[in-house]
Amino acid sequence: MDSDGCGVTANPSVAQLKAIRAAPGPVLVLAGPGAGKTFCLIERIRFLVDEQHVDPRRICALTFTNKAAEEVAARLHRDLGDRAEAVTRSTIHSLCVKILRAHGEALGLERGFGIADEDYQKELLGWLKVPARWRSSLLGRFSLARLGTKTLREEDARHFRRYRAYLAKRGMIDFDDIVHLTKELFDRFPAAAAEVAGGWDHLLVDEVQDLNPIQFSIVTTLGRPHGNVFVVGDDEQSIFSWTGADPRLIAAFANEFRAVDKIVLDENRRTAGQIFAVARRLIASNVPLFGQKHIVATHESAYPVEARSFPDEHAEAAWILGDLTRDRADSGLPWGEYAVLYRKHADGSRLEGALMQAGLPSRLAHGRALADDPVVRYLIGALKVIAYWGDPIINEGFARLVLPAAVCDGIRKQALTDRVGFLQTLHRQARARPRADEDGRKIRRALAAIQNLTALGQRHRSLARLTDEILSQRVGAYHTVLEQRAEELSDPAGFPGVVRLAQELSRAVVARSPVLIQAMGGLEIGLAGMLAGAGLRLSDYTTTPPAGGFVLGPAWSCPELGLALTVFKALQLMTATTEAAPGNFVAVDLETTDRDVATAEIVELGAVRVRDWQIEAEFHALVKPRVTIAAGASAT
Repeated sequence: MDSDGCGVTANPSVAQLKAIRAAPGPVLVLAGPGAGKTFCLIERIRFLVDEQHVDPRRICALTFTNKAAEEVAARLHRDLGDRAEAVTRSTIHSLCVKILRAHGEALGLERGFGIADEDYQKELLGWLKVPARWRSSLLGRFSLARLGTKTLREEDARHFRRYRAYLAKRGMIDFDDIVHLTKELFDRFPAAAAEVAGGWDHLLVDEVQDLNPIQFSIVTTLGRPHGNVFVVGDDEQSIFSWTGADPRLIAAFANEFRAVDKIVLDENRRTAGQIFAVARRLIASNVPLFGQKHIVATHESAYPVEARSFPDEHAEAAWILGDLTRDRADSGLPWGEYAVLYRKHADGSRLEGALMQAGLPSRLAHGRALADDPVVRYLIGALKVIAYWGDPIINEGFARLVLPAAVCDGIRKQALTDRVGFLQTLHRQARARPRADEDGRKIRRALAAIQNLTALGQRHRSLARLTDEILSQRVGAYHTVLEQRAEELSDPAGFPGVVRLAQELSRAVVARSPVLIQAMGGLEIGLAGMLAGAGLRLSDYTTTPPAGGFVLGPAWSCPELGLALTVFKALQLMTATTEAAPGNFVAVDLETTDRDVATAEIVELGAVRVRDWQIEAEFHALVKPRVTIAAGASAT
């Protein structure tokens, strides 16, 4: 029998068939890992379409992770072909985003609201002076507080208020907002809830035990009008309890939909009997939600289950290395047949180092390997430049490590147009771009770094000393101060004091009247440079201006900015509102997931800056949308 990759075989069991072919209405499928829960959900959809003749557009399948959503999509396409495209397949978060794009204006959301991912959230906490080691745990406390399961301490509450204000000011929401605002929309606007729920006649939900109360409320709102809700889950486990997930909500589902058909998948087809027996003994002391389930494992292993303890992580790693070496000597299995599961990423990083020191081949889960660390990646790239001097592929790889992606994309596009190599185009750009051009500076710096690395390799005979010198220099991608502090930028027009000062300075420019800067302990020197650069006349008088002149002093300072930044932003605003010449503009082009502006998301972004009718700079980026790309858009 062929495995389908989900702990089940291509021949479904009696219990699986019962779940797949259950009558319309609420269905609750309970099973542990390896029993084929996802298989049943996918086959249920196929059954509804092929045998019950349900329109695929009237089916919505919700998963907990993007990986599961992709698996459902791939296997449905295999079974249903093009008809699978019509089935709504999504994580709960992605579905809620589409709902908020369509109806969020009722809550005051802009249609183009942004979503702060985890990296952005941590960067934001950094600007709020939260130490890096506390940011993840603080975000977790924010989430639990919003679920009502935890109360924030005074300092955390202060951080939360500033965090929320920062996002709101920039028209952004975070992942917690996605589900909380959707629930608020459904609670406050029943008509909108009815419209959304009316889009489907069948709702299927995977891993229901990992839902938190807010997500559960959204699911019941969507399923209540038609009652055809098919949920699968494991009432004996939940790996997301730290985010507020509660397996007891499975019992709440049974209460919400009273005529529920409960089906238990009683065969574990993935786990060896020895492991399964130990696991069942461990959870036997838990209070069952639906009574004891009789589940059996269908295959055995030649190895017993052992439990060991160690005084520290070094002793643990030493035992693992010894056990791996002994077993491989006895069995002759290739290294690829061995895997080590660990609880925390830090454990994997320590073990990877021990394996490398012992000379054993290993590969850490993608995204967590030592070679994926930005500093290590830079070091490896630099050492490759030294070891493979003159190799254009190696040099291009290093350039991509230190240059922004947009610059590299532009270089690559120009190289294809000119039919020359990446590095040759890089040298051309370095010569052609003005000295003041920031991207030109980065390109010249990258080329200089490649040349300097070659010299470093010739100067050092010790790898350790060579590594120390490479790491003593600035490591990683090149960024200007403005790029590093981009999140601190704010709209000059948002400060009334800045607007008033810009108006006064604009009048002074038009009238050619002089500006007197009051003495302020040296600050006036820097302000004079900014004003002169913007084309303003400076007064020769030191105390009082001539008739019609303007006096700039501390009174013009916005309290939240200070005088220097107030003047800078006023000059920004004054320059931005000046009518541009006809041949000076920026053109932007967006490619989206579909044509509906209320729900579409960006797939590709391109822009060009034009000066005197000549393209001066280009930008291009691909964006990974959180919603499915429509078939028509994919074909285009």
